[in-house]
Amino acid sequence: HTETPFIITGCLFMGVGFSMLLICGVLQRKNVVKFVLDLNRDLYFLNINKSYMWKVMFENRTDLPLSE
Repeated sequence: HTETPFIITGCLFMGVGFSMLLICGVLQRKNVVKFVLDLNRDLYFLNINKSYMWKVMFENRTDLPLSE
């Protein structure tokens, strides 16, 4: 048995797979950019340094309201 037909078939399948992945990436580029921009906008409003949970977990408890 020779391996040549199997190597050719494998390379053909790999080429088709990579070309489909490239086509999907080009077609979904707009959606991926929109998703990343929305994620950045959402994370911008989640400023962890000023949040109440951050103060409860990591800052001095005497600085918090209702501290004893």
